[in-house]
Amino acid sequence: MDVFDLRNRLVDDYARYTRSFIEIADPRILNKVDGALDDGALWPEPLLQLNPTFLPGGTIDDLVSDGTLHPECQKIFRIDKTDADPVGKQLLPHTHQTEAIRKAKEGKSYVLTSGTGSGKSLTYIVPIVDHVLRRGSGQGIQGIVVYPVQKIVDDTRVSTVLYTDFHPEGKIAHPTAADLAKHAIQSVKVAEEGKDGISYLINAIASGIRTLLTPDYETEILRQTGTRSLEEALQKAMTL
Repeated sequence: MDVFDLRNRLVDDYARYTRSFIEIADPRILNKVDGALDDGALWPEPLLQLNPTFLPGGTIDDLVSDGTLHPECQKIFRIDKTDADPVGKQLLPHTHQTEAIRKAKEGKSYVLTSGTGSGKSLTYIVPIVDHVLRRGSGQGIQGIVVYPVQKIVDDTRVSTVLYTDFHPEGKIAHPTAADLAKHAIQSVKVAEEGKDGISYLINAIASGIRTLLTPDYETEILRQTGTRSLEEALQKAMTL
């Protein structure tokens, strides 16, 4: 396949489609629009670039061996898993990923700046999974991932919060509002004061942080505790 020929055919098809609904009576405006389209205003030239090679940073197994990660991470973070080979192969992190994971283990804040496709997401996913594996599930919300989409730039508010429940056996589930509510209620008795799931939700709402799941999450907490407010639910959870 000639990728450049494919690109030209796609652009030609799109150009014909675009021009098919453009009807401009004024010849001056028509000439201006035609000129812009001919100059490729809607279809820039192809972008060619080389993917950089990042410095190797050992293996996940190495991080487990030296105590940086929980032993279960050795089973979770593997690649090329199939039905025929459920074990897969070792994950080989880059140096910047390994350094970030070690910073997280030390309890330090860090900022990672790297190119597209360099595995930045892994540098917070691995520490979150390790953290939950060590503490165990049922401790309320233990990880928040905030994506800086355009809305956060426009509104200067948190736009998206993702909830994920990590289980020790290595499976990752996407809990329902009922699941989250159950864990939040249970966390009230075991978590430090103010660090349980219900307290977090109260503080998040007070700070203007809401997600698509927030209404159902709140409703479920109230339903499961038989209360009318989160504050009341927090007090009720202490007696359940």
